[in-house]
Amino acid sequence: MEVLADLSREYGELFWTRHLDVTSTAAVRQVVAKAFGDFGRIDVIVNNAGYGLTGAAKEVSDEQIRHQFDANAIGSIQVVRLLARGRRADKIRRRLPFRDRQPGLSSPATRRSRRPGILC
Repeated sequence: MEVLADLSREYGELFWTRHLDVTSTAAVRQVVAKAFGDFGRIDVIVNNAGYGLTGAAKEVSDEQIRHQFDANAIGSIQVVRLLARGRRADKIRRRLPFRDRQPGLSSPATRRSRRPGILC
């Protein structure tokens, strides 16, 4: 979380983060509405939601598999789908999918941008 604190200090109110359970469509809708309410448009989306599940197939439960799929696939799709409405209105400039498992954000694109965005 130190990287987030550094980015927040560097970009101030343009670096906007919220805790979000992407498996809750209602929570995603609230955060998206708040983002558009605060900024009027979204220029950058950083969608880094997801986690890994390790173990032999016989060791993991149906519930664990379903929760991982909800977070990694459905949650990410919900975020992009709800924000895509803004894209159609030309409110979103670019989308940067992050799928590496390295801690922090290291993309030069996130450092160069001085536009409002969402980090999931």
